[in-house]
Amino acid sequence: MTTAELPSVGYDIRAEPLPVEPKATRLQSLDIFRGITIAGMLLVNNVDEEHAYAPLLHAKWHGWTPTDLIFPFFLFIVGVAIPFSLAKRRSDPPQTRGRLLGHIWLRALSLVLLGMLIRAMFGAMPSLPSGHALLHVMRWVVNIFVYTSIVALLIPIRSPRISNWIPPIIAVLFLTLLISLHFIVRHATDSGLSQGAIGGGMFAPHRFRVPGVLQRIGICYGLAATIALFACWRTILG
Repeated sequence: MTTAELPSVGYDIRAEPLPVEPKATRLQSLDIFRGITIAGMLLVNNVDEEHAYAPLLHAKWHGWTPTDLIFPFFLFIVGVAIPFSLAKRRSDPPQTRGRLLGHIWLRALSLVLLGMLIRAMFGAMPSLPSGHALLHVMRWVVNIFVYTSIVALLIPIRSPRISNWIPPIIAVLFLTLLISLHFIVRHATDSGLSQGAIGGGMFAPHRFRVPGVLQRIGICYGLAATIALFACWRTILG
């Protein structure tokens, strides 16, 4: 029986096979290095400073220790990942530089917000005396806002339109809450309530630490990715 006489089974056996799309591969060395860096971060962040070995503590001023390398390692990881991230977004689906720039700074804003939201957690709060109902309500509002915002920033959302609006909306609400709490806390302290009884986190806006680790990583990522997006290799090398 010749090939032409073979019974039809719904496809042509003489046709060329369909090309198999290669699966996206990860840079395993970068993943391993990231895991080691995270393990190192967990180690140096959970030591008793009075009884810890010297390499597990930051240098006071002169020199450096392995602990001082954790943050530069994270920035190195961010920098190495930038070309892979941009290459993927350039082609799947094809995007203009303007849209890529918007995505870069939305991601940078998300990192900054995550760092500030973690600082906004206030943990266990002391009980309030009677007559401070607004402060009690704001505790619940801030708690719900902080944890909901962290989840919203971390969980990937398929809809680009929704995911693009989440960071700016959280940023506006966060700033609004911070300004409102400034006046609410000042009113409470003027009425005789101590700052210790009110609590920390967002309830101590005057002591709120803005330049945290994630915030700095977000700013460095935004600047480096912008350079990588628009500059030639000579400028990048310089």
